[in-house]
Amino acid sequence: MPFTMPAAPQCPVCNKGVYKMEEIVALGSTWHKLCFRCAALAPEDPSGSETRCGKKLDLTNYAERKPAEEGGHPIPYCKSCYNKNFGFTRVGAAI
Repeated sequence: MPFTMPAAPQCPVCNKGVYKMEEIVALGSTWHKLCFRCAALAPEDPSGSETRCGKKLDLTNYAERKPAEEGGHPIPYCKSCYNKNFGFTRVGAAI
């Protein structure tokens, strides 16, 4: 029986194999270190192009958001973008 290499897990961003030295395991998936970035849209760009925050994330500085559609992968955000877009907002002041 010939030797076969075990299949490497697939990165949800680039769909390529992720090897042990370059992996981050988060949000139920295995990511490349360079692919694990903030997915939040940046503030409105005057040129009209859609740009993303793109901050490089690690296991200490990310927050997750469940996707709207059923069965999708959770979406990584940096903590500042997550708080700006989805965080707690105060309605009134306590007396």
